[in-house]
Amino acid sequence: MGALDRLSQIGSQLSGALPATGGKAKILEKHPDDIVVTACLRTAFTKGGKGGFKDTMASDLMAGALRALLERSKIDPALVEDICVGTVLAPGGGATEMRAASLVAGFPESTAVRTLNRQCSSGLQACVDVANQIRAGMIEIGIGAGVESMSTQYGPAAVTEFSELLESHPEAANCKVPMGVLSEQMAKDRNISRASQDAFAAASYQKAAKAQAEGLRARRARSSWTATTASARA
Repeated sequence: MGALDRLSQIGSQLSGALPATGGKAKILEKHPDDIVVTACLRTAFTKGGKGGFKDTMASDLMAGALRALLERSKIDPALVEDICVGTVLAPGGGATEMRAASLVAGFPESTAVRTLNRQCSSGLQACVDVANQIRAGMIEIGIGAGVESMSTQYGPAAVTEFSELLESHPEAANCKVPMGVLSEQMAKDRNISRASQDAFAAASYQKAAKAQAEGLRARRARSSWTATTASARA
């Protein structure tokens, strides 16, 4: 989309006018350069420190998810050019462990592996990065993933102690406030009830189940595509 197209789109949104080709029809249009998700899965979520995965390392969770992805998608692992894993708590960024996990899962040494940290959006950012790599022509097939072990890696050591300089700045010091605390405060400030959050989550699962039942995830639109997998535990 060019700059003029984007300005026209924004103008239509502000004026309330939608072109005949806008809305749902525009979203569902297919183009030769579409980036398509062809397979996805995740591990079960369990309680941190108490659940069935409490003694399982994040790298082992990822190895299992990647192996299952290969089984589900039936893709030749040698065709996957890059795997990007979003992770927050892994020491050293988790790059070494995730590289090892990909090899255990069955990917060849030619498949590149990297990690990134964007806090709670790390897995989503990994998928965005892979999609952008495909659109830019850097790769044709990639995997965006996310993994975390709250049981084995979360605690006081998860956040580095701030220097006096950082602590002296109020907003900078607030960066250490846990995401859960911030989320609860935001929900309170915006009057978002727990019931409405649960209803939204339930609707999301219902939509996913409906899409799977209708075979929407099995459709293919082009040869260049991205597979995505998420693996996490609470």
